Amino acid sequence: MDSQQNVKAELLELGFEENYINQALQITQDKQKIIELIMQYQTECLNPQYLLKNNSRGSSKNIQICVQNMSYPLGEDCHNYVYKMVFLVRMDLKMGVGKIAAQTGHAVLGAYQQLEQTQETESLLSGWEESGCPKIVYKVNSKEQLLELEKKATQQGLNSYVVCDAGKTQVEPGSITVCAIGPGKSELIDKIVGGLQEL
Repeated sequence: MDSQQNVKAELLELGFEENYINQALQITQDKQKIIELIMQYQTECLNPQYLLKNNSRGSSKNIQICVQNMSYPLGEDCHNYVYKMVFLVRMDLKMGVGKIAAQTGHAVLGAYQQLEQTQETESLLSGWEESGCPKIVYKVNSKEQLLELEKKATQQGLNSYVVCDAGKTQVEPGSITVCAIGPGKSELIDKIVGGLQEL
């Protein structure tokens, strides 16, 4: 098995979708960069074909530069936005970085698709997208803490999406791993996550 197949096998085990892995592998063989690209595809709803079409006359280096230029604010850069999405990650499960990335990818995609299905959320999604889709990841210590915060978010009228893992790697089947809250107004979300530590 060559190095590309090894990387692909590892990423499939972590729960990333095969079509995203294949697209990213055409750009780079570096596992960390592949994860970043997949997260870019998933969390920002980019079409991987767009990047490849735009690079038809150039090199893979041009694609990576293009992707870097399209990166939206993440982490500490997101605090001043009107809209944002946050993620609650269970630290008690001791998931690896790649597993956390995959689970967070599932959470953002699920939360986004859930909102897409209702007409009332069009202006909310537009505001979040125009802000650059800001996202912040927070630590929680247990399933109970995650579910309590998710309940509070729902009571505030915020969108939420809980990821329940299939348990193929690292965690038991049916484990609740990550909760996405939002996208929503920052002032409402801050009431839920105030006091939590960022990952």
